[in-house]
Amino acid sequence: MKKISIKKFIIFLVIGIAIGYEITIAIDKYKEYKKWQEYNSEKDISGIITDASMNNLTIDYQGNIYTFSTMDVDMSNVTEVILGDTVKITYTGLINKTEDFQTDVQVKKSRCYCSITLYLSRLCQRRWNIL
Repeated sequence: MKKISIKKFIIFLVIGIAIGYEITIAIDKYKEYKKWQEYNSEKDISGIITDASMNNLTIDYQGNIYTFSTMDVDMSNVTEVILGDTVKITYTGLINKTEDFQTDVQVKKSRCYCSITLYLSRLCQRRWNIL
């Protein structure tokens, strides 16, 4: 069996530690990139409108209540917001499931959908001035 000198052993050890350190840094940077990518990608959430004001929209999503700021959102495609309607919110950021008001979310757009029967009844109300 061939003996390895202490000098060679130390050199191999230092090289191994350096490679391990570089791999650890690369893994950390990849994790950081994935978090950034998740934060900045557009996501959708749909829920039932429970409250609405000039700058906020509160929805019930699977039993959780979330309030979103709509201050900087183009709401020109939303003609009316009625409590009980379903809304689809497109946003970036991350929803904090422990807080009601979402401060770390940037709403990109919002679109309201009402049920077909409710929609037809509203059309009838407008068309023939019912109610």
